[in-house]
Amino acid sequence: MVDYNSFFQFGDQTMLTTSVKVSRLLEDLKQFDDDWYQYNEFKPYINRQGLCILNEDGINKPGPAISSLGEWNNANGTNWTEEDFIVPTPVYHKCVDLKYLLEPILPYINRTHFLRLPPGGFFPTHRDSRVVSPDTFRLIVPIQNTTPPWFRFMIEDRTLYWNNGSVYLTNTTKEHMLFNGGTKDSLWIVINALVCEEMFNYVSNNLAIR
Repeated sequence: MVDYNSFFQFGDQTMLTTSVKVSRLLEDLKQFDDDWYQYNEFKPYINRQGLCILNEDGINKPGPAISSLGEWNNANGTNWTEEDFIVPTPVYHKCVDLKYLLEPILPYINRTHFLRLPPGGFFPTHRDSRVVSPDTFRLIVPIQNTTPPWFRFMIEDRTLYWNNGSVYLTNTTKEHMLFNGGTKDSLWIVINALVCEEMFNYVSNNLAIR
């Protein structure tokens, strides 16, 4: 039976063969320059923005899809879960490489967005889940300005290194943090995927090191 730990038998950061062409994706993204919103509006003092790829209604806007679901639900009396965000936004439809990457796994992914951390932007040390067996896991795609010495993404005491444009299976239930100490924006794609046999096959069939 496939569970969360089945995916991470391959490692806490595992590169896949799937990827996007960064230069073309950045060019396509320019049409959405006015559609970025504060990431997690409950912490407006942290400089970071999100751009929805899959959310609850397919409209580019702020809301729970680019916030802390726990904080949003507590503040608004709602009960959103990751699986509620499955509607593609115009970002999905109009970014050629992005659609090409996600279309084969679209039935098995949910809350997905671009994440932008300007200089000084950060995520303090945290875990994305604390339940015994999470229903979703993270695929992360680094896009630009994602590696040391100017940017740090750490899991526990280890700095992670990335190949921009590649897809990585990443174990974010472990303690991790991000910080942009450089002078340029750092850009990422964060994909929430279902823990299921179809996604396990996708990962295991696309391991960069087999």
